[in-house]
Amino acid sequence: MLNLDENLRTRLRDLEDGFTERKRQGAANPATIRKTLVAFANSVPTGQSAVLFIGVADDGRVNPILS
Repeated sequence: MLNLDENLRTRLRDLEDGFTERKRQGAANPATIRKTLVAFANSVPTGQSAVLFIGVADDGRVNPILS
């Protein structure tokens, strides 16, 4: 079984799916984040986890959100 860091790195490299979502800088506004979290809450089975990467492009490149 992968530890948490390895699991997150794997999800960062892999394509998005029902349990992994990415929002790049500029697309990570509060309304979009809420919508994604509600979708996760309504669809992720008990015992499973989902990850929302904020500041990450669709290709997995990290693009930090600057203030």
